[in-house]
Amino acid sequence: MIRSLVIAPTYLQSSDAVGQIERHFFPNLPTSFYTHVLSADYDLSFCVDNFDVKVIKKNHILSFVDLLFRELRLTDLVFSPDVFHYSWSPRVINFASKLIEKGEVDYIHTINNPVSSHLLGYRLKKKYGIPWVAQFYDPWHNNAFRKYHCSVFKRLDGRNEQKVAEEADVLLFPNSELLESWVHEYGADIQKKSVLLPFITEIPKFESESVTKSQFVISHIGTLSDKRRADVFIRAVAKLRKSHPIVFSKLKVYFVGFISESDISLIQEEGLSDAIEVVGHVSEEECKRYYELSDMFLIIDINCEPNLFFPSKLIKYFCYKKPIIGLTKQHSVVANELTKTGNFVYNYNDIEGVETLLYKAITDYDSVNHNDKEYYRKFMADSVIPSYVMIINNLLHNR
Repeated sequence: MIRSLVIAPTYLQSSDAVGQIERHFFPNLPTSFYTHVLSADYDLSFCVDNFDVKVIKKNHILSFVDLLFRELRLTDLVFSPDVFHYSWSPRVINFASKLIEKGEVDYIHTINNPVSSHLLGYRLKKKYGIPWVAQFYDPWHNNAFRKYHCSVFKRLDGRNEQKVAEEADVLLFPNSELLESWVHEYGADIQKKSVLLPFITEIPKFESESVTKSQFVISHIGTLSDKRRADVFIRAVAKLRKSHPIVFSKLKVYFVGFISESDISLIQEEGLSDAIEVVGHVSEEECKRYYELSDMFLIIDINCEPNLFFPSKLIKYFCYKKPIIGLTKQHSVVANELTKTGNFVYNYNDIEGVETLLYKAITDYDSVNHNDKEYYRKFMADSVIPSYVMIINNLLHNR
């Protein structure tokens, strides 16, 4: 029996993309693994009887202080390194230490976000010498959402990341672009312990073989914000209405998830409220309806340099095998994934290009429906889990 200690604060957070992937991953490990998952207190319905998820409650007073810092835009304090470091980590260290001292842990597996999960792994590794796997879903350095104003905090954050780079026994990355950024930052030696491990998902169970409808449906499923806006796509739809009103009348767009007030205002200003429906946040289960209903998917990437994010919604899009429109920049992870799978990539201001694709898709769907329908297989449990088992066996064998 291989006994793992997984530190995953968002495991029980229903809307968190990392949590959703984790809930596909760890329960699918073979019976030769016994996994202790330490999660913060979110939706306890995700705790299942045959799987050991331990809820470690946060200090809610410190969580409130974090909210206050955010309101005051004191981002240097918010990202030092994050609220979990203060409100959650001390309790996790206490609980994890007891498990390790009882001899119930063979290796530690930490996951970001938040990045402070890896600092827990660092502290436990230094104290007990337990083998440690650090898995990265998003960038740490080069992260557009972690911008510092004061150089002191930035240097501190860099030193924390360097501790993880130096002390972790294995570093797991979901794509080569993120791995290469770490090699560039810390030297070629880091590559020796770095491994590519794709995100994992499950094949959706379709409610029906086909959906009969009179409209051409495009869906964006996921969160948008002021840093990730849909304005270019909305303006392309408005342009289609003016240039080809009959074709436009067949189009229906769903934004499933949060969307910025600016985008909602633009939809209203352009008179597109009938064609574009803002659904808002729904459960993971309710999303299935929109995946099935859609003829095409939309993904909108954050505009930052470098862009090393792999949005998890892209995996679900691949699973449903529909063509995908991507608004991103050249050489981003999203652009590379969409290009190699025969999907469509447009830059952030290409309104005309998107409008042309919309017209072509609605009037001649077969001409755009040529993406790689089998690419999803690399994200399936029967592909990802054996790779992980091999990584762990090698780690423990070479101690």
